[in-house]
Amino acid sequence: MKYGYTHNTDEYYILNKYNWILKKKYDDIDDDKRITVHRKMVYFYSKYVLPKDLIMLHIDSELEIAYAIKKSFNYLNKQATNETIESYLNSFLDDLRVYNIPEFNNVIYSFTKWKQEIINSFDIVDGRRVSN
Repeated sequence: MKYGYTHNTDEYYILNKYNWILKKKYDDIDDDKRITVHRKMVYFYSKYVLPKDLIMLHIDSELEIAYAIKKSFNYLNKQATNETIESYLNSFLDDLRVYNIPEFNNVIYSFTKWKQEIINSFDIVDGRRVSN
């Protein structure tokens, strides 16, 4: 079972076959490349769909929230500066706590434990972020 769906359901098929889309950054998903869905599904009127359409299926609310959280972290990592990272990080951790998805408990713990080190990684030296 995937997220409570049995093997012969459309939801199971989508989550099993196209989970790679959820692992990609939203900005890295090709807007023009269509995927051929080999099964007739109630979600689509065509067997050719855009990958971003598969993300927005509302199959599982926690999965949608988790993807949105992942998207917000990518934004944080890309846009935050040395001056703004602490505020962004606090807001991100607050969001994780509000949504209360058990799979993110380790993230909350790790980010809280290593908060200062994460903030320090946004220092700029010679035009680049400090990282190890």
